This record gives sequence, structure tokens and C-alpha cells, in this order.
Amino acid sequence: MTEAKDISIGNTLATARKKKRLRYKKLSSELNIEESYLIALEEEKYDRIPGGEAYVKGFLRSYAKKLNLDPDEIISQYLLTRIQSQEGNAEKKLEKGIELLSIRKNILFLFSALLIISIFIFFFLKEETDSTEIIIETYYSDDANQEISSNNAAIQETENIENNSILTDEENLDFNNLKPDNQPKDKINNDQIPVSGHIIDIFVSGDCWIEVYSENERLLYKLSQSGESHTFVEEKIKIIAGNYKNISVSFNDKIVDLGIYANANQVSCVVLPLGDCSEFRTTNN
Repeated sequence: MTEAKDISIGNTLATARKKKRLRYKKLSSELNIEESYLIALEEEKYDRIPGGEAYVKGFLRSYAKKLNLDPDEIISQYLLTRIQSQEGNAEKKLEKGIELLSIRKNILFLFSALLIISIFIFFFLKEETDSTEIIIETYYSDDANQEISSNNAAIQETENIENNSILTDEENLDFNNLKPDNQPKDKINNDQIPVSGHIIDIFVSGDCWIEVYSENERLLYKLSQSGESHTFVEEKIKIIAGNYKNISVSFNDKIVDLGIYANANQVSCVVLPLGDCSEFRTTNN
């Protein structure tokens, strides 16, 4: 079988026409085929001829006869060229398909790699977050335990300072239900200040607990909150303050530094105007 590269219908037609010294115009008139179609046949640009393959075969047969060529041979060459052209197109399509398949494989591989990396990063960050949460929870748990221990130590220290300051069963630590005898007994208005005695003002800026004693009795024992204030007029007074930094004490309009009398658990005990907490005792303490 003749290879496609050795077959050239266009050259065969053009060579025969030139030997006969025929012009396109004359051939077009005699064959009743437009000049542009004859040129298309010689240039093998069959897509320029309308009507499809049937018209191309008819024009080739008529043109071959006019040039004294074998029409069947020309048609056979044309069909062989078409078959080989289709095979070439199929090969090109196959190559293009293989190329697209390779591209898809690369895209799939890249996508899989990105997915694996994303999963790894997700679990890594999750472990980091869980570890951070555990550390934070442990920190705040330890901090809360330290605060509880500090408060317990403060209470214990107060018990050591004041041997008899533990409440009896009737005197419960629920200060929302304090009995009347635990309320301030000498809180006064400015227009009721007695002639003798020192003026002691207590101002509360945060949560704390306060015990106040005169020489004869306990005047105050309660948990206090920010905004509370208490005023007493006594010759001598003892003040015990838990979380003393939230309390401000004024003695005859002069601020008393409770920090001087405080221990490590922020419990301060002071006797005004002078005295020692351990020596200052009443019937209630």
C-alpha cells in the first residue's frame, strides 16, 4: 500500500493541467465547476468545497477525466488520504487524552498531598490546643487551690491570734442571718457624737471580714462587701480585719496603716489608740 506521504492528489492534478496548458477559467467553464473549487482540489483543501465528501468525489472524478487521468485511481488516493488523515487525528486525540490524563493524575496527587497536610496540621493544632487548655485549667485549678489554702491559713492564723474567736454553734458563719447582738451597737450619726471617746471610721472597698471589740463587748462581727461603712465612738477599740487591703480605718480623722499589723495571710489586728491584740480581751473574745 502506498504511504500517504508519497501520495499527493493535488500535485497530480496540477502537473497534468500544466502539461495541457489549461487555465482555471476555461476548465471551470467546460466542467461547470467554480475556479475556487478547482484550486481547492489542487491544494487539497477539501473543506472549502461545500456539500461534503460526495461533492468532492464528483469534482475529482470530473477533473481527472478532463485531464486524462484515471478517475478511479484519483478517488482511491483521495480515500486513502482521508483514512490516513482520520488515523492521524485519532492519534492526536489519543495523545491529547493521555496528556489530559497525566494532568489529572498530577492534580489528584497534589490534592491528596494537600489533604494529608491539612489533616496533619488540624490534628497537630488540636493537640496543641488541648495541651494549652489542660495547662490553663491546671493553672487556674492550682491558683484556686492556693487561694483556698490562703483563706484557710488566714482563718487559722486568726484563730491563733484570738483563741476564743471561733464561733459557737449558735453563731454560724452565714452572716446573712446575723443575730441582732452581732450588729454594730454604737453606730451613730454626726449629730449624736458623745462628748468623750475616739471616733473610728471603717470603710470597705471590697469583700472582707471584720471583727470589732470594745473593752466590754463585741461590737461587730460580719462579712462585708464594697460600699459598707461603720462608725464607732470608743475610748479603746480592737479591730481584726481579714483581707485587710479592702478596708480603710480612720482614727480621729487620721488613716491607720493596717499593713503594719498584718500577717502573711492578710489578716490585720490593731488596738486603738494603743495596745496589743493578745492582751486586749473582753468577755466575748
